[in-house]
Amino acid sequence: MASPPAFQPNLTVGVTRAHLPKLAYYLDHLEEAHGFDCDTSNYVLLTFVRFYSVSAHQASHLSSDGPSPEVTSNIEYCEDMLSNFVKIDQRMHKCTAKFPTFQELWDELWESFSHIDIEGDSDDLCGVEVVHGRNVKAYEAFAFEYLQHCDPKYTRLIRSILQDQPAYSDLPSDYDDYVSNRLAGGDPFPGLKKALRPFIYDQRRCSMVLTVFGSAMALTVDLFQATSFTPTPAQVTVLEDEVAREWTSCVENFMRGVSKNVRETMAGVNARGVAEALVHRCRELLQQHQPYHLGWYLHVWFFGRAIIAFEENPADSAWLKEMLPNWPKIHPDLILRPHFPHANFGMRQFHGYRLSRQELQEANELDALEDVRFLPVGPPLNPLTYTNAIQVVDTEELCPICQCEFETEPTVQLRACGHIMHRECVREMINGVADYSNLCPLDRQGICPRRRREAAL
Repeated sequence: MASPPAFQPNLTVGVTRAHLPKLAYYLDHLEEAHGFDCDTSNYVLLTFVRFYSVSAHQASHLSSDGPSPEVTSNIEYCEDMLSNFVKIDQRMHKCTAKFPTFQELWDELWESFSHIDIEGDSDDLCGVEVVHGRNVKAYEAFAFEYLQHCDPKYTRLIRSILQDQPAYSDLPSDYDDYVSNRLAGGDPFPGLKKALRPFIYDQRRCSMVLTVFGSAMALTVDLFQATSFTPTPAQVTVLEDEVAREWTSCVENFMRGVSKNVRETMAGVNARGVAEALVHRCRELLQQHQPYHLGWYLHVWFFGRAIIAFEENPADSAWLKEMLPNWPKIHPDLILRPHFPHANFGMRQFHGYRLSRQELQEANELDALEDVRFLPVGPPLNPLTYTNAIQVVDTEELCPICQCEFETEPTVQLRACGHIMHRECVREMINGVADYSNLCPLDRQGICPRRRREAAL
């Protein structure tokens, strides 16, 4: 397989090493740590990446140079992380003692913003950038670019970090398996058990798994609330797409604070199947409870499933039942007093999780036109506008679109995500009029604008 396309700075084109003397000093002394423990020094480097990515996101929203509470919290968090690394490896103390403080790094970053030319939709660093074939938040790409401005040799390290992350394949929903399992008297929500099983008795990692599922529940409840509790099939698809995007980000993005082994496990859980199962459960709950109690009873059911899933081993089930009420992220009454519902309940950390109202409205309109046949309009899209021609090494690999070997046919690499396909397969796909004709079939990333179409009379 060919290497991903080269990573070219895009967000920080006005920055040079001269603008970042404290960062350069930081990295120069970090080199000393490599003689002690490469893994530890790499973790220190990742702490820096986290600091700069979060700080850049915060700085892009500030109207003054005064540190906000969020900035102060980020500075304190990274200082604590660095202190922990020194405790793990005392030999790093001499090295880290030379580092500028995170407050000094913040001041330098804020000053450097006057030299940065941020283009396009990423002017607030909230967009998505493709770095070495992986989709990362714009503010994370910003931090990677800062590294490269100080020393291009970090390009190799950035590539290795990103390519070492688990990958999530966005496959069609496996909800039929949920139904079959339920009809056979088995677990009606097997994805949860599959994700939790490796981490029983590990509270931190179990909490990470439950948090990922929590985001899917928050989006599902939002779907019902936004559609007067009667979502159409096309609107459910909007939910599935958003859950799949969130799942992909969680699995592939090491900056999300989820451990790698949890992300590897979550990569094997079908996000669309989870979303569809949650939608069906919500419809069942609405037959028994008031709409304003939907969020509460969905969470009660979910955490109950987590406990019941391990009832064949009473010790496992008892551990979960004891752990959950003490988990700070949930309301203990979900476990201890489930029949005393809270109206319009949602887990606090997911209050900002909302589906696009515009997409839901467009989906609703599409449902009304589901029997209309569409025809393409305007000139056809050229696949080379959105891809790079590439020569594959293994010609026996299969094209993800046609499922035939590459052989000697022309191949291209999608700029959006780095996947390789037959050029003519991409041409045919992006010029189609289906809803997803402009999405990569492997990870559902947008390849290009959707082909214009009009209803056939």
